[in-house]
Amino acid sequence: MFRYCFLFCCLLQLLITFSLAAQSKRGEPNLKPHKETLKKAKDGDKKAALFIAQVCKANPLESGLVKDYQKAVEWYQKALANPADTTGEALRGLLEIYLTGGYGVNKDFGQARQLHQKLSKQAVVSSLVKIYHDKKHLDLREFFTTYDSARTTGNKLLRLKLARFYWEFGLNPAAALDSVAHLADVPDALYLDEKWQTEAKAYYNTGSMQLSDETYYNLIEKHVLMGSNLARSEWAYLATKATQGSRFALKPEEMQKLLHTYTEKDPEMQFKMQVILQKYQKGVPRYVTLRHLLALAHKVDSTTLTFGKAALQEFVAFDSSLATIQDLAEEMQESPDIKVFDLDEQAYLQNFGGSVKPLVKLYKDIQKPEVLALVGEKNFANYMAELNRQVRPVFDKIDTSKEMIEFKRNYDNEVWLSYFKNEFDTLVNCRLQDFEINDSNINFYYELLVADETKFKTLQEGKNYLYNLQTRIADPFYRAKIASYIKEKVIQDVIGEAPSKEQILTLQKTVENETWLQPEGRQKWFQYTSDSKNWFTGKIQRNSTTFAYTVVKQSGTDKYEVTIQAIASEKSSMAYQSYLRVFEHHKGEYTVQVYFASYQKYNWVAKETDFLRVLYKKHEHTVTALAVGGNMAAAVDKGHGYPALQVVSKALPADFSEKTAIRTALQCLILEYTRAFQNR
Repeated sequence: MFRYCFLFCCLLQLLITFSLAAQSKRGEPNLKPHKETLKKAKDGDKKAALFIAQVCKANPLESGLVKDYQKAVEWYQKALANPADTTGEALRGLLEIYLTGGYGVNKDFGQARQLHQKLSKQAVVSSLVKIYHDKKHLDLREFFTTYDSARTTGNKLLRLKLARFYWEFGLNPAAALDSVAHLADVPDALYLDEKWQTEAKAYYNTGSMQLSDETYYNLIEKHVLMGSNLARSEWAYLATKATQGSRFALKPEEMQKLLHTYTEKDPEMQFKMQVILQKYQKGVPRYVTLRHLLALAHKVDSTTLTFGKAALQEFVAFDSSLATIQDLAEEMQESPDIKVFDLDEQAYLQNFGGSVKPLVKLYKDIQKPEVLALVGEKNFANYMAELNRQVRPVFDKIDTSKEMIEFKRNYDNEVWLSYFKNEFDTLVNCRLQDFEINDSNINFYYELLVADETKFKTLQEGKNYLYNLQTRIADPFYRAKIASYIKEKVIQDVIGEAPSKEQILTLQKTVENETWLQPEGRQKWFQYTSDSKNWFTGKIQRNSTTFAYTVVKQSGTDKYEVTIQAIASEKSSMAYQSYLRVFEHHKGEYTVQVYFASYQKYNWVAKETDFLRVLYKKHEHTVTALAVGGNMAAAVDKGHGYPALQVVSKALPADFSEKTAIRTALQCLILEYTRAFQNR
């Protein structure tokens, strides 16, 4: 099948070339429409001479015209008689004629070489170089170097480049078509063969080589599938200019896929495609591409370099901003799309408070390939040196046995830390002695550390863990000590740090049934019912009466149940029962509303429109209390004997939290609105 396609392409090329040649003939070109120009040309006008020469030569792809290359040569020579041909137009015209031959002039490569040398010396560079975003630049000064090397070596890439010279500079379109037709096993040659023949046909039919979008798209798509890098690069560039709805437009993932299969190894083309690709990328992938672009920068010429100038300038600034680990942390904070790992910057600056575990984690995070790809080898080396310097400060901050045993374990097991043995062996042994850690109890500390790092999902899992542990700790004292710690941790892992009302009530029953949790289970339940997020208690002294309150969050609502007991003369009675709500208007401000309630028929009944509102702001030392509704306003009683400022002072000034806001609101209620408690 491939052979037949090749033969068909060759046949089509020959037919097009033959038809163009057959329909043009040598003769006297019709110059009558150009009488005035012809007169100027005879009088020595250079531009006029060039125009008449072009009429005689005509475009190589034009057909049905009378051409006279000999006359064209004469007029080009007249144009050259004037001052230096800096545009190279006359020399270019002559070069085309001697490379092509025909119409009264024989091919003459010797003459063509001489003309090419003059052209290379006299013409301005811009007239000799074709600049492309989607394929390699072509410099006409390299034509004969390419021609000789292609003929000597037979190198297919050089032959393809020579074909491009013939076609794109208009030197000899027929030779261009002939060259690519003999490179049928090169995907780019197959693409150019069909593209150029299609352009030639378009020129024959319309006088323009411009292809319609539909024709061009179908052509490119076909040859991308056939493996042409040139078709890929042209499509990639067209996509950057495509308007919405254009068939050439590509989504980021489509551009990534298109260039993922791009196999051209030439630095110039790699550079150009990387410039295009980074426009479609974000975050880490984009900076990785830009780093690759920077690595290619010294391999390309200054013209190619300008395509990526803005991107490179941006990247150099970015790269210089990653000199330290702290710099990287700040960049990741500002740009989440380049976040390659989590790092608590403040903890890092404070040497992780003496904990080596996060330092080891940071070391492993920085070892990840994506980090190296993002930051580059130079910054990576700086990070490694920085981490090495951090080991001693972290060690010096150790102030607990847990931190010490954690350091010891990592020191023994992590290859990275083993590099510091000469420096740390003596230091580690001395610090272990400071914490009274020795051969008789070190196993206990290791087990404690492992237990601390274990996350228990169920009580049964914790029970099994504790059972197995008993056999590993021989000393009864340490066995009991670690068992106590594990029981508390199992409950906290399973129930959580802020259990709901229902979870706490369920725990009470569980503790009664699971005797292995005693006594720590009962202690943990008491902790949950006295000072947890959703269930807590407190006391306020007012004159000779102690008011003990209990606050419990109602699950699935924004309400907190409030119960207040009055204790006086060793007797306790229910003083008040209602509910409250907390509103967080914005960060740094809470409003607590405690609703007025009255005792009716053995029940406390609260009123939504009657409440005490307490405004609690983070940066103020006191709160603002306001009674809304007649009953709460009438409950004011300032006979508590405390200074007015103390009543509205925050319960725990250093702790800004919803819980503290509630405690402060209840303080205001109990001290100054006690008459509300007389509605029983």
